Amino acid sequence: MKKIFSLLLSFVLCITSVSFNVFAEENESIVYIDSIEGTVGETISIPICIKNNPGIISLVTDISYDNTALKFKGVKKNNDFWESASMTPGGDLSALPYRVIWYDGLAKSDFAKDGKLAELSFEILKSGSHKIELS
Repeated sequence: MKKIFSLLLSFVLCITSVSFNVFAEENESIVYIDSIEGTVGETISIPICIKNNPGIISLVTDISYDNTALKFKGVKKNNDFWESASMTPGGDLSALPYRVIWYDGLAKSDFAKDGKLAELSFEILKSGSHKIELS
């Protein structure tokens, strides 16, 4: 009898521990940067954009790159997108990853449009193909 009870209890526990994921949106939100070309010594601007924006009130972005090939010069928020949001860039431009925080605690609603969030500036130190990653 104890064996049957143990088997039934195990079966019930297995069923109750199964989880289901439900996705309501067809298009995932994507924060991205495009490929940019430049020459050694040139300072380039790279827009950070969002597509299929579900509506956000804040965003934290870590920027990683090869600091032997690129020198980070700074980030500028797009006021047309964020309107009243504040942007808090990291204090040390040489920090890897470099963190940027956007936040608007007083917003009346989420920012739900697509477009350019900000622009990154880099000086190109070496020729070649160099990856910049956002997370």
